[in-house]
Amino acid sequence: MRYYELKIFDSTTGAVWYPTSDGRLVKGVPPNPTIQNGMSVVEVGRQAKYTFTSHPNGLLQPPDPGALNLEIDLPVSRFHTPQGGGTFRLHGVGLRMIGQSANLNGQSIVLSAGMGKGLPLANPKQAGVIYRGQIFQAWGNWRGTEQTLDFIVFPGDLTPSGGVMFNWQPGQALEDAIRASLTPAFPDYTPKINIAALQVPKGAAVYDTARSLMDFARMLNDITQPIGAKQYKDYPGVTITTDGTNIYVFDRTAPPRKRVALAFQDLIGQPTWLDQATITFQAVMRSDIDVTDYITFPSGIATPYVQLTQSAVGPNVPAQSKSVFQGTFAITEMQHFGNFREPDAASWNTTFRAAVVNPKALT
Repeated sequence: MRYYELKIFDSTTGAVWYPTSDGRLVKGVPPNPTIQNGMSVVEVGRQAKYTFTSHPNGLLQPPDPGALNLEIDLPVSRFHTPQGGGTFRLHGVGLRMIGQSANLNGQSIVLSAGMGKGLPLANPKQAGVIYRGQIFQAWGNWRGTEQTLDFIVFPGDLTPSGGVMFNWQPGQALEDAIRASLTPAFPDYTPKINIAALQVPKGAAVYDTARSLMDFARMLNDITQPIGAKQYKDYPGVTITTDGTNIYVFDRTAPPRKRVALAFQDLIGQPTWLDQATITFQAVMRSDIDVTDYITFPSGIATPYVQLTQSAVGPNVPAQSKSVFQGTFAITEMQHFGNFREPDAASWNTTFRAAVVNPKALT
């Protein structure tokens, strides 16, 4: 069964917003845990664990049949080529909640999603946090019988008051220079750096200042792309992305943080080319693949998902389960699309963009 858990909280105090029995959202210590109209509250210590969820008793337990419908469109991309903010929409909220929507502006948000236990091919191990960010704008809407609460979200406050200082000296490893820039600017994030050993061009120091992480990502990509292109074919430059806790810095030349082997039942349709070195594919919504990870496509599976002999093939039974794409690809962008109550497979998916991996990165 489809699963989501949405947590809205104050990043300063950690206090979680939770729904009350009279249809309001309040922030603080909830009373006795309740389940009402899909708006479920569970206490952890003296704070609510989440604001809304489809599985109030946990991912491995049956879902709440009254869970609110949730729609999402959440891009996760490289910071030097941003795709803008994401959107949330909750259906079935009350007028009191709509009336107080402005109180949620600036609040932090965490969404966990995927598949819970239930359907034969569902894999709860792939569910987890898919987005961390901050509410840029919240508003309510009432049209006919539809009452919704909408959010525009961005991946956190990434504009430090002192900017981001970059100082790359001759003989200094680029990784050390980047770490020295990110650590003081973003103390709440952990830098995860996985890049080639590039050298300062012509022995001259490189010094610059960026206003935000997005500006720093553009600056770093502009500096490193022409340097790396002299050593690696089709070098993309150093790229930055974040999941709300870590800042990932990568360039697809070093071994990956993680390799994921896709199963045939994970895919929604076949992958397709976008250009000569980039593909796109859809999978059931999942949290266990991140930008910078490497993936491989299935080479085939056994029964009961596929009949292996030609004589056993009947109408609508696949004769093979091998993806038309084989090899290793690096995830460069992804986008989560969801409509919790819409029944078709594409209404709860993660769409990936992946690039052909430089063979040097596979060693």
